Amino acid sequence: MEKRGTALLVDKLLARPGLMVAAFAAAQCFFWTLAPALSHDAPPLDVVESYLWGHEWVVGTFKHPNMPGWVLEASRQLTGAVGWPAYLASQLFVAATFAAAFQLGRETMDGARALAGTLLLAGVFYFAWPTVEFNHNVAQMPFWAVIALMVWRQRTHASLIGWVLLGLIAAVSLYAKLSSGLLLLVAGLWILWDAPLRRQLAQPAPWLGLLVFLIASLPLLNWLAGSHFSPLLYAAERSEGTAQGPLQFLGAQVLACLGLIGLAAVSGLVGQSREAGSRGPPRPDRQTLTFLAVMTLAPMLLTALAAIALGAGLKSMWGSPMFGLAGLLTVALTSPRVTNRALWRLVLAVGVLLVTLPAGYAIDTAFEARLTGKPKRQNWPQAEIAARFDRIWRGQTGRPLRIVAGERWIAGLAALRPGPMPSILTDGNLALSPWITEARLHEDGALVIWEMKAASDRPPAALAGRIRGRPLATEQFNLPRFPNAKPLLIGYAIVPPG
Repeated sequence: MEKRGTALLVDKLLARPGLMVAAFAAAQCFFWTLAPALSHDAPPLDVVESYLWGHEWVVGTFKHPNMPGWVLEASRQLTGAVGWPAYLASQLFVAATFAAAFQLGRETMDGARALAGTLLLAGVFYFAWPTVEFNHNVAQMPFWAVIALMVWRQRTHASLIGWVLLGLIAAVSLYAKLSSGLLLLVAGLWILWDAPLRRQLAQPAPWLGLLVFLIASLPLLNWLAGSHFSPLLYAAERSEGTAQGPLQFLGAQVLACLGLIGLAAVSGLVGQSREAGSRGPPRPDRQTLTFLAVMTLAPMLLTALAAIALGAGLKSMWGSPMFGLAGLLTVALTSPRVTNRALWRLVLAVGVLLVTLPAGYAIDTAFEARLTGKPKRQNWPQAEIAARFDRIWRGQTGRPLRIVAGERWIAGLAALRPGPMPSILTDGNLALSPWITEARLHEDGALVIWEMKAASDRPPAALAGRIRGRPLATEQFNLPRFPNAKPLLIGYAIVPPG
């Protein structure tokens, strides 16, 4: 009787797949926000950068469009805090990806398989450890899944508002990162290839959607032209500076999915079947399988082919947003094995991952430096660094600190704070920080700051021109949580206002 009661409870839970996905997303948000919030003394580099660039409310920077910056600046103003709001924002973007994937699974298959395909994403590396760092890769994730959902929906339930929304969301995805254009290319080719979608091109609705896309993209295009396409130049420089070739990139994507394969094996979706006589639904039709395969695999293959054609290198993390549909594709191929028993094993396995992976991350961040004596960037005492340099500046100038000049990491640590923040002058270069002018520098002055490996280190050449013979000084910062780590040495110079 007890076993039968448990089976009934399992059946009732699995009969509400939307609720199960909501619980999964909530657990993802809770544990992956808590882990960095408890173990970090400083946000990761990309988060620090986005906070400082978001503070300027610019469309983009020399690296990327500025959507992550807008999100983090909004979170800072709403909460009056830095750090944990960034970790939560990242997980909300991940949760939105789960929601879009689940909805696409319901529309292409059914609720049970949509649940399985969404839960399998817990095994994809990019949806776990890297998400503590809210950056442009994470910001893209929900847009890739939503665009796939909307393309499919226009195929099955076409509407004018659907095409308009697709155009709008496609444009917004570019504000997350320009490489979203790769997915838009794949989606556009699919629309031209798929007969039900291609027939709609004879009607005005798709073209109105395209017009909305172009209008919504205009500020971004204007900024790109005004910046002389600096993000594209930055991407080219990054590709030249990496040793990872196309095959290595594709291999890294396979490795990123090993956890998904492991979850599928543990639950019985792949490997030797443990359920003789038990069978789930048949595989979806060929067009559904093709759509999921194309939207999942084509961007990766096109990335590799483009790298081969251009002779460029790749970064494995550039594959981060490409896996939102990987779980659905896996489930579509293994549909006959998607039974309630397999689903329940998958739920339990995912529950274990959602607790152990964030805990492992927190332990690694909080204790690794005790063994190595080499703190991670997240171990730097950011709040103390910002507070001490603010006191030094005010004590010597009697004015609020409005500009910090230096390398992005160290200058960002000194500038970041919950309240009014100074602007960052990246590497002392006005071209990299167009919100700062020589006139503003003269009026506000600047704290010029750099990391020192040894007490005898001089300021970098890029900053020396800003110092102009001003006295140099050094501040030392201990790491109380890591008594065996060397103190941090930070050099600085005060360039006073006026």
